[in-house]
Amino acid sequence: MANTHVFETKMSDRMQISRYSTPVYSALAVFEEREKLRRGQSVTRPYLDVFEEQDYSRGTDLTIPDKTETNETLTITTAKATPFAIDDLDEVQSNFNLMAQYSDRAMRALEKAVDADFLSEVTNAASTVDDSDLGGTAGGGIALDSSNVLRVYNIVLRKLQLKDVNVIGMTDPRPNVGNIKPGGQGGYAVVNPYFNEQLLVALGGRETSDGDMVGKNGYANKYSGFDNYISTNGYWVGVLGIATQPTDGDTVTINSVTFTFKTVLGSTAGNVLIGGSADAANTNLAALINAPGTTTSNGVALSAANQKKMKRLTATTDTDANTLTLVAKGWGYIVVAETFTDLTDTWTSELAYQMFGVKGGVDMVVQKRPSVKVSDIPKQFGSYVKPHVLYGKKMFVEGANQTVQVKLNSASWA
Repeated sequence: MANTHVFETKMSDRMQISRYSTPVYSALAVFEEREKLRRGQSVTRPYLDVFEEQDYSRGTDLTIPDKTETNETLTITTAKATPFAIDDLDEVQSNFNLMAQYSDRAMRALEKAVDADFLSEVTNAASTVDDSDLGGTAGGGIALDSSNVLRVYNIVLRKLQLKDVNVIGMTDPRPNVGNIKPGGQGGYAVVNPYFNEQLLVALGGRETSDGDMVGKNGYANKYSGFDNYISTNGYWVGVLGIATQPTDGDTVTINSVTFTFKTVLGSTAGNVLIGGSADAANTNLAALINAPGTTTSNGVALSAANQKKMKRLTATTDTDANTLTLVAKGWGYIVVAETFTDLTDTWTSELAYQMFGVKGGVDMVVQKRPSVKVSDIPKQFGSYVKPHVLYGKKMFVEGANQTVQVKLNSASWA
């Protein structure tokens, strides 16, 4: 015998935690133009070409060279928002403070977007460390492990020193820098958890005694003059070869989203029309990646959930090189795969960029700090809530010289 009962369903006292990588930009950027751009949109900072000495012979005129100043400009053009709506009656009947809960998550999403833009400036670094620095292929990513992770620091240090950049004990004379230097050092490294794992293995799991600084702005530890910050908001680039026209049913998987090449498009989300050539298939795939919510004659829109997985991903095609290049901001790295019938078409490069250098290499002006504007919904009992931010960023030549991009091979990462 089995009795049938009716049991009350209880609501938890709290919402589940939404996790975001801790932004690092506020600890590492320089904000010296903040006061100048309280009003206005851009600021120009010149740099001067290098002076060179010359020999002087008494009684002989010196050669007076012409000197050239070149202007670089930081422009505030980036505005982002994370809007949502709250009905007054929902707020009354909910167990939770919906306005506060939603606003908190929306603001974190804004901070993540700003941080992703900051970390994408790594591509403008004047120095690069890649596989060739460890005896491998130029431009290739380092297959990082505990046996070579410490060498990366030494190579970065050498490349900075070759540009006369002092790392250990450096202090920045500029005003309003606002850098956090837990170890009294100017050097920093923004690395992902895979990098930090290999660092800890190489160091035998020894922890540093950094007191209250651990966890602040993503700070984790220090090594060889560099303060290490852990972030999953980094920059990533992948290259896919498509030299042969795909076969019906061939797939490309990006960030767990499957795109399927079809001779007849059909209506299944993620289908991509092969078209008349490999170039056509390549172009159609890139178009769907860049506009994942739009169905066209060449591609079927993704589900709402999968559209989110394409956020901050940009695809470009090179029909001469027969490649598709995928750039991801704010993901750290992307897991990709393919099932092409032609085995020569594959992902040829998967690079996760780590950012090293001396703090203050990127100039930022946050003209409108992340804040919330609330307005009534016309003809409804509710509110539009509009978290927003306005900012600009620039890696000037001086900043590029004190920044190093480290390219890691992420192909084996899960």
